[in-house]
Amino acid sequence: MICGKVWGILNKNKSVLTLYITTMFIIFTMFPQNIKSISQINKTEAEICEILGILKGEGYGVTEEYLSKKTQRLQAAILTLRLFGGSCEKEALEYKWTDNFKDASDVLWLQGKNIMAYLKKNPQFGWRGDQNGKFNPNGEVTPQMMYKILLEALGYKQDYGNGGDFKWEEVLDFAFWVGLWDVSYKDVLTNRDVAIAIVEALQIPMKDSKKTLLEKLIEDGSIDRNKAIEAGLIKDYPLIVSVKEVDLGVVDVGEYPIMPSHVTVTLNDGTKKEASVVWEKEIDNTHEGIRTIIGDVEGTDIKAFATVKFVSKPLEVLDISADNLIEINVKFNKPIDVIKAKNRNNYNVKVDDKNIEIKDVLVSKDRKTATLCLSNAVEQQKKVQVTVKKEIGIEKDTIRTIDSILDIKLPEVEEIKVLGNRKIHLKFSEPVVNADISTNYIINNGTLQGYVTRIDNRVYVLNIINTLSYGKHTLVISRGVQDYAKYPLKVDTIEFEVVKDERLPDIDSIISATQTMVVVRFNKPVEPLLKEKIVSADGAKVTDIRYQDDFQTYEIEFERTAAIREQGTEITIFDVLDYYGNRRTIKINVIPVVDKQLPFFIGYKVKDQDKIILEFSKDVVPTGATYVLKDSSGEVININQVGWHIDEAGNIARNKVVLQRYRGELFEPGNYTLNIQDVVDYTPRENRIVPVEISIKIIDNISPEVKEVKIKDKKLFIIFNEKLNYETAITKNNYSYLNFSNYVSVKLPDETVIELLPDKKTVAITFPEKFDMRNIDVLQISSVCDLAGNVMNPKGILAPFGVVDSPPKIMSVSVTGKNTIVLTLSKDINPETLSASDFVVMAGTEHLSIKAIDYDTSSRRISLTLYEYLSSSGQYEGKDITVMTSAGNIKTSDFYGQPIQGLAPTKVEDKFPPYATGMIIQSIDNNTNIIISLNENIRSANGSGKQLSSNELSQFIVLVDEVVRQVISSKYETSTSTSAARITLTIAGNHAGKKIRVLFFAGPNNTLTDYAPTGNPLANFELP
Repeated sequence: MICGKVWGILNKNKSVLTLYITTMFIIFTMFPQNIKSISQINKTEAEICEILGILKGEGYGVTEEYLSKKTQRLQAAILTLRLFGGSCEKEALEYKWTDNFKDASDVLWLQGKNIMAYLKKNPQFGWRGDQNGKFNPNGEVTPQMMYKILLEALGYKQDYGNGGDFKWEEVLDFAFWVGLWDVSYKDVLTNRDVAIAIVEALQIPMKDSKKTLLEKLIEDGSIDRNKAIEAGLIKDYPLIVSVKEVDLGVVDVGEYPIMPSHVTVTLNDGTKKEASVVWEKEIDNTHEGIRTIIGDVEGTDIKAFATVKFVSKPLEVLDISADNLIEINVKFNKPIDVIKAKNRNNYNVKVDDKNIEIKDVLVSKDRKTATLCLSNAVEQQKKVQVTVKKEIGIEKDTIRTIDSILDIKLPEVEEIKVLGNRKIHLKFSEPVVNADISTNYIINNGTLQGYVTRIDNRVYVLNIINTLSYGKHTLVISRGVQDYAKYPLKVDTIEFEVVKDERLPDIDSIISATQTMVVVRFNKPVEPLLKEKIVSADGAKVTDIRYQDDFQTYEIEFERTAAIREQGTEITIFDVLDYYGNRRTIKINVIPVVDKQLPFFIGYKVKDQDKIILEFSKDVVPTGATYVLKDSSGEVININQVGWHIDEAGNIARNKVVLQRYRGELFEPGNYTLNIQDVVDYTPRENRIVPVEISIKIIDNISPEVKEVKIKDKKLFIIFNEKLNYETAITKNNYSYLNFSNYVSVKLPDETVIELLPDKKTVAITFPEKFDMRNIDVLQISSVCDLAGNVMNPKGILAPFGVVDSPPKIMSVSVTGKNTIVLTLSKDINPETLSASDFVVMAGTEHLSIKAIDYDTSSRRISLTLYEYLSSSGQYEGKDITVMTSAGNIKTSDFYGQPIQGLAPTKVEDKFPPYATGMIIQSIDNNTNIIISLNENIRSANGSGKQLSSNELSQFIVLVDEVVRQVISSKYETSTSTSAARITLTIAGNHAGKKIRVLFFAGPNNTLTDYAPTGNPLANFELP
C-alpha cells in the first residue's frame, strides 16, 4: 500500500505519478478482476450524469458555470442519494426528524435539514459526519471524501475500529487499487470532478462480483436502462461501427459538390444500412486541392467523411459583345476575381487603332460578366477590338473583335418607383444622356420643379420641391433624353400614384452590427442621414455613411479607435425624414458582433524584387508589427513596413502589407526566413496574430539598371541598383562614349582602369591622366549582368554627370542596448574601410573600450559594442557618455575615398528601451499575482500605484499550462529602495505549481515608455 505522504508527493510530480501508474498497471494484470473497464463513451461525464438524472444543475441547468463551482458536502450527499435511486432522494427530502447533526442550523432550507437528518439516520450511505456530531454541510469536498462514499457504494466498508476493508487514511490507496483515480490528484472537487468520479465508479465491478456498479443499479431499478443506453454507458442495441467514406469526385474551383443525404453504415452485427447525414455547411471551394468534408450521422455521435478534389479549370473568355455604344460585356466561363476584374488596366479597347478610355468596370452578381463602361461612345458600325489581358487570370491575352458594333433599340424607362411625394426613382433600359436635366421631365403637364440626381448611367432620381398631392399623376420624359446612339427615349405617358403614407420612419431591421459598422434598413426610403445627427451613448464616433439607391439601406461606419463598445450601446439618429415629410428621432440598441478571430498569415508575393507583399486572413493594421527578415546566413536584413498594398487601379487591400528595404533597394536573390509578430487586425480589439516564421524565396528576374553616374576628377562612378557579375562589370568593351562633335561611339582608352567596388553595385572607371573628361557627352553602357545572369538594357547617360558631393556625416549617436552605441550616417560608407580606431567613447574623463564595430548597409548605421555595460538611462556609472572621431587619420570612408566628416564630442541619446528582468508568482486569496520586474521606471497612462489602461493591458498575454487566462486586475509601481519597478498582473484561481508564461507585444499606441526625452517603449518580452 502507498502511504498518504507518498501519494501527496506523487500528486505534485506528475511524471513520477505516471511511472507509478504504469508500474501498478503491470502489477494489476495479475489481478484482472480489479482493472477498470472503460467503455467507449462519446459524451462527457457531466452529460452522462445529467441524462441519468444525477446532475440537475441550478437556474439554467447544467451550465459551464455550474460545473466549474466547487462542490459542497451537502450537495455531494444529494448526488450520491440520486445515484442510489430516485426514491432515496425523495425519502430524504420528506424525512420527518427529531434528531439531526449539530450544525443543521447552518442550512437555511428545510429540505436540506431533512436530508441531513436522513443521512444521520442511514449511515450506510457513508455520510457520518465528524466525531463532534457535525456534518459541515457547506464544506468543500475532497477526493478522499468522494472516493470513500463511492467505495461503500461498491460494497466495500470503512473500518471504524471494528473491522472493514479500508481505514480513512487509506481511502486513496484503496481506491487506486480498486480502479478509482481520475480525480485523486485534485485538492478539492468541482461539480465536474464529482461527475467524473461517479462515471468512473459506475464502470467498476462490485466487491466480490464481476457485475459493475452500473449493472447492479440497473437491476435494482435505481438507474433506468434506457437512460444508460442514451448516455452511452451500455450498448446492447445495433451500433454503427463504421461509415463508408463518400468519394465526391472532381469539382471545379468556385463550384460546390452535390452532397448525399444518406451514407452507408456498418452495424456491430455486420449488417449494412443507409443512415441520414447532415454535412457541415462551410466548404472551402476557393482553391485547388483535396478537401475532407465532415458530417454528423443522424441520431449518433458518429462522423461521416466525404472527400472532394477541387480542380481549377482555366479561366477563359467566353464572349465579348455590346448591345449599346457605351458598354462592352466580357463574359467568362467561371467567376472572376473582383479586384482583378475591376482593374481597368487589365483591358484594352481600340477603335481604328486608337485606344478608348475605360471609365469604370462593373461586375455582375455571379461574377461571370465584366461590363466595361467607356468614357466616350463608339460610333455605329465601327470595328471594336477588345483585349483582355492575362493579368486578369487567363492563360494569355485574349483578343476579340466586334466587327460592327450596333445599337438598334430605343431606350425606355424600365422601372419607376415612388419613394414619396417628393422623390421618384427611375431606371432606364440602357445608359442615357441628358437624363440629369430637370427640364426634360414633365409632371402633370408642368416642368419638374426640382433637380435630378444621377446614381449611374441608367439610374436617376427626381427630387421634387413642391410636394405632390396624394393620388394619380403623369410623367412625360422629353425626347432630349437619348442613348449614346442618339436614339430618343421611347416616349409614353407614365402613370404613377402617390399613396398617402403617414407612417413614421422606423428601423425595419438591423441587418448587421460590428464595433465599426452598423447596417440598418428603414421601413421606407428616408433622406440621406447626416454624421452629426447620429450619436452613440458610449461615445463611438461616426466617420462615414453610405446608402444604397433604394434609400432604405444605410451603412453607418464608426472609427476603429472610437468604436462601439463590446457590451453594446444605444444609438440615436436625430431627425430621420422620409419623403412624405414624416420626421422622427429613432433610438436603437446595438449589441455588436465582436470579432475575436485572430488574424493569420496566408501567403506572400515578391513584386519587382524590391517589395514583399504579405497576405493575411483579414484586414490588419499596416504598421506597428514586428517583422524580422534573415538571409540564409542568419544575418538580419533591415526592412520597412510601407503600408497596405495598392494595386495598379488604386484599390487598397487592407489584408495585404508591403515590406521594403529602408531605401527601396532590391532584395538579394536567395532563401530567407521572416518572423512575423505583433500583427493586429483592423478591429477595436486589435486581435493579435500568433507569431509565425515563414520561408521566403526571392528570385532575381529583373535586369540591372543604372541609378546614377557621378564624376570626381578623372573618375566616373556608375551606381547600379543591384549587385553585378564581376566579369561583365569590369569588361572594358561594355563601356564606350559618344562625342557630339562626330557622333561616333568611341572605346575607352587602353590605360583606363575599371573596378567593381566592394558594394558590388558601383563600377569605378579611372581614365588616364591626360584624358579630357569633357570629351564624354554620352556614356554608353551595355551587356553588364547581375549575379543571376540578367542582362541590362543598353543605356546611354547624358552628360553632365552628378558630382561626388560632401563626405558622409554622423547624424546621431544613441545608446540602444546594455553595451551598444549606434551612429547613424547621412550617406553610405565602404564597409571595408570601417575602423574602430576612428572613434572615441568617453564617460566623463574615462575612456570606454570598443570591443567590436559593425556596419549595416541598409540603415547606414555603425554599431559600437563596448566592453563596459551601460545603464538603462544611457549613462556609465552615473556619467554622461560622449562620442567623437579620433584626431588622427580617419580610415572610415565612402566608396569615393572620402573619409567621414569629423565629429566633435557629442552626448549620446538614450534610445535604450526598458525591458523586463524577470517575474515571480504569488498565490493570494485564491488568485494568482504575476509580478514582472523592470530594469527602470516607466511611464504608464494612469501613473504609479494605479491600474494599467485597457490599451496597455491588451498588450499582455498570460498563459497557464498554455491556456490563455484573463487578467482581472493590474498595477504598475515605481521602484523603491528595496524593490525594482514592477507590473503586477492578477488572474483568477490558485495556479501554484503550474507553468505560467507572460508575453508582451507592444501595440502601435504603446504608452508604457521610459523617461527618456523620446520615450523609449517597453521592449517586447516573453517570461519565463
